[in-house]
Amino acid sequence: DIELLLDLAKRTKKWYIFSDSAKKGGVGEIISAFLQENGISNVSVVSFEYDDKFIQHGSTVEVEKSLGISAEQITQKLLENN
Repeated sequence: DIELLLDLAKRTKKWYIFSDSAKKGGVGEIISAFLQENGISNVSVVSFEYDDKFIQHGSTVEVEKSLGISAEQITQKLLENN
């Protein structure tokens, strides 16, 4: 929703993107492009998506940890970005 995003950009200057997709071509990249196309440069985007790389098979916990998207890792990143 374009209007919602434009309104949000007026009120919030740091956006956190939580997605279970790769950064390249992911939601964060799309949101960043939207901001740029609309001349919005005062919003910071912090993405919690994973890098585009081979994903080793394993349990959900193991995979999330290897991608840096476990609850603990996300919490640490949030604390570091505030």
